Amino acid sequence: MKKILFISHGNSLSGAPLVLLYFMQWLKHNHKNYQIDLLVLNEGTLSPDFRNVTDNYYSISSLERKFLFQKQLPFSLKKRVDYFLKKRFFKGLRNNSYDIIYANTIGTLQIASKLKDSSKCELVLHVHELNTVINQIAPNFKDLKNTVDKFIAVSGLVKDNLITKYAIESEKIKMIYEFSKVEKVVINQKKGEDDFLVCGCGYVDWRKGTDLFIQVARHLVFNKRNRKIKFIWIGKISLEERIIIEADIEKMGLTDYVSFVGEQLTPHTILKDCDVFLLPSREDPFPLVCIETAMLGKPIICFDKATGITEILKNGGGYIIPYLEVEKMADKVEHYMNNPEEIYHDGLVNQKNFLNFTPDKVCPEIFDFLSKKIV
Repeated sequence: MKKILFISHGNSLSGAPLVLLYFMQWLKHNHKNYQIDLLVLNEGTLSPDFRNVTDNYYSISSLERKFLFQKQLPFSLKKRVDYFLKKRFFKGLRNNSYDIIYANTIGTLQIASKLKDSSKCELVLHVHELNTVINQIAPNFKDLKNTVDKFIAVSGLVKDNLITKYAIESEKIKMIYEFSKVEKVVINQKKGEDDFLVCGCGYVDWRKGTDLFIQVARHLVFNKRNRKIKFIWIGKISLEERIIIEADIEKMGLTDYVSFVGEQLTPHTILKDCDVFLLPSREDPFPLVCIETAMLGKPIICFDKATGITEILKNGGGYIIPYLEVEKMADKVEHYMNNPEEIYHDGLVNQKNFLNFTPDKVCPEIFDFLSKKIV
């Protein structure tokens, strides 16, 4: 039996953890000769699902909770105890003699490299990040990359970044697009008097361009005077960010037009009713929500040089806007408002172009790459 240790930076309801979960579920169902273990750095909404699919589930968070008595120790002694406990924990993992360590995101590479140290196992890194985020979370990536045997890049944009910025050999990298699935939902027929609905989705931060989303709304509501329009952003938002964003929305006079509804366990119930999906991200390698909205038959508008989605969208299904030109992004939203037949047409194009971005189609590609020997 082969042993594989997956390492997840967190079990949040977001892209990289979902892709990992889908692959682990597929692996468990299709290859019974694999022992599937998981080391998770931060617990989250998906933790119960991950526990159901693993043979052994290890959690850094749980490890730290087991030793609460350490808080009573002097700081210097606490540091020594922490070091001892984690050293013993990682030594135990190394002794499991894994065939493959699968690091799911750059953020897990530091730990994955330590676990691989002095072992014969193969280290695979699934790269869901572009250059700015890599520099933020792994400034020593140029050193750590040498411990990796194989790289999975989630888009051509990600692969090109690994080659041009980090001089990684092309032969070590396999470009495999992200994938997702959409549960069957009933799509309501839009009525003429309904507001035009624009949706965005993702964790609220600088990378996702939520500030640009609001700017597009301002341009359409006030400069273009389109008052029968609503903007909804779906995604987890911290209290600090909510205070800032709600203040901006109020000062801009957009309270009746823009809503941030937070994380939704069933986002498709909102996305199915949108007219256009807006991706104002500054860096977004290949967001799952674009796959899902495409499967729901929605047009997508995004920025050039910011996302791998452009690699599919260049074949139709929406518009690619010069980087951060929010006025031009707003113009394309208005174009769809004035040409509803194009909404239907581009939605059909997306459904066709993203038809095969599903676990049953893509997971075998990942498995084959794991089995392949790199010369």
